[in-house]
Amino acid sequence: MDISSHAFSKFDKHLSIFKDVPVRFLEVGSYRGVSAQYLLDNFLTHPESHLDIIEPCHQPSPYSVGDNNKTLIDNLQAYPNVNIITKKSRYMGALEEDTYDFVYLDGSHKNPFVLEDCISAFHVLKIGGLCGIDDHSHYFIEVIQNVNIFTLLYQSYIDIVAVESLDHTPGSIIQLWFRKTKRPLDY
Repeated sequence: MDISSHAFSKFDKHLSIFKDVPVRFLEVGSYRGVSAQYLLDNFLTHPESHLDIIEPCHQPSPYSVGDNNKTLIDNLQAYPNVNIITKKSRYMGALEEDTYDFVYLDGSHKNPFVLEDCISAFHVLKIGGLCGIDDHSHYFIEVIQNVNIFTLLYQSYIDIVAVESLDHTPGSIIQLWFRKTKRPLDY
């Protein structure tokens, strides 16, 4: 079982509305592409659906075995509706606003990047779009701190859909899901 596969039950729960519908997804932090494959096989099933992935690929991971970039590209080469962007997550700021139906954040777990990723994800989401943030747990205190700051700052523009444990055991990894409800007035 891949480290990202723990999220699949939450994907099933929150993303089933997108199956067989033309949608755009963005994944930030794909590692080897296992979660991307799951999204493609189970939700991005309409011929016009598309997945963009932002993954720097060159940064070492504590879970690395071999060449991450090669593995990511090898795992996704059979999918014509994928665009792998080999840049850091701050590249999200260069993407068109109000573009994505779903954004999955599993990138940096450090200050200030988590907050920057949350804010950028908000801007690229369509109104009504969903964002899932992985690793919102005491194991990653900077993720919790930054996500809490984001939800406080953007509370008038988002609804928290769920804060869920991935395996229902004490201390397990938690995901926070929010829906963009509106844009700031001066946006």
